[in-house]
Amino acid sequence: MLSEAVQRDKARAHDLIADLAPTLKEGELRVLIALSSLFATTEHRSGRISASNLAKAAKLTEPNVRKAIDSLEQRSLIAKRKGTATEPSGYGLIFLNITKMPERGGSFKDPPPQGSQKTQGLFETHPAQKAPPEVGLLQTHHL
Repeated sequence: MLSEAVQRDKARAHDLIADLAPTLKEGELRVLIALSSLFATTEHRSGRISASNLAKAAKLTEPNVRKAIDSLEQRSLIAKRKGTATEPSGYGLIFLNITKMPERGGSFKDPPPQGSQKTQGLFETHPAQKAPPEVGLLQTHHL
């Protein structure tokens, strides 16, 4: 039986793919599902697979797999590390790092975690800095 964490990771991957599906072409969707089923529960959500094995898993031809991979990579849904003659290409599932935003007009269901630190504002002084840096006038030298 799968651990609770593995089941949760698989369910989250399926939910995200379902949300992305309307924006994907069929080949992209097949490749994303195949990669997700292979690597969504790995520690780094990545792994290596040959183009021929990925084509079999996605039930596509290798040229169509390459097109889908290029498109998914261009859309920053996956990352690809080119393989060598003896080692297959590596793929990382970037789309699993997506945070779902609430629907328009909605709100997040859970409040931010207690004790979370406030993000430093752009023009606020950093706590380690005692005072804002002095800004002086540019001095011009006459020759």
